Amino acid sequence: MMLSTGLLAAALAACPVTVDRKAEEASPAPPKGVAGEIVAVAEDHVDLRGKDGLLVTVPMTKGWTLSYAQKASVEAIRLGQFIGSANQAMREGRGKANELRVFEAGYQPEYGTHILSGPNATAQTRMTHGFVFAIGQGEGGLLLQIAYPAGCRMLEVPAALPVMVSVAVDRAIARPGVAVSAVLRPDQEGVLRASRLTLPAKP
Repeated sequence: MMLSTGLLAAALAACPVTVDRKAEEASPAPPKGVAGEIVAVAEDHVDLRGKDGLLVTVPMTKGWTLSYAQKASVEAIRLGQFIGSANQAMREGRGKANELRVFEAGYQPEYGTHILSGPNATAQTRMTHGFVFAIGQGEGGLLLQIAYPAGCRMLEVPAALPVMVSVAVDRAIARPGVAVSAVLRPDQEGVLRASRLTLPAKP
């Protein structure tokens, strides 16, 4: 789901003065990952065949994207990009990134900061999704201000941290026989849908 121009402007305007005090108290349902070879493609769904041979239908959101990820440095981070970052809470409204991904234009899977659960997560691990509102120099790396509708978060990004950048490609590449993966999240009706397909490498 894309933010409207008005909502984006409001989020950016609020960022310098708003701290996400309540955002970390709740964690949304974890996303579901699927992978396989494409069997059929439609505007609202994609059929995949997994390694187990089973056919899986993946509901897609309107305008879904196709991309691959490539490794870059922190120098790839630009104002206005939409990012996702696993980070360790340092104090209210601030975290230190241990993973950062720059998503392709049009892919905004969720907004805000929440507690991250998982095998490698700790009680202080957070996940942040939002727009890069400001970039500055911090101790040992960059200091990013990430904006979203509920507020903002400051992220310390170590200079040596690898950054994964998603590169959008023509959706026509998504055809039968091509291997892809997808992450499904519940929409407003509670239906699990994917907003993009990811290729394992540059096509």
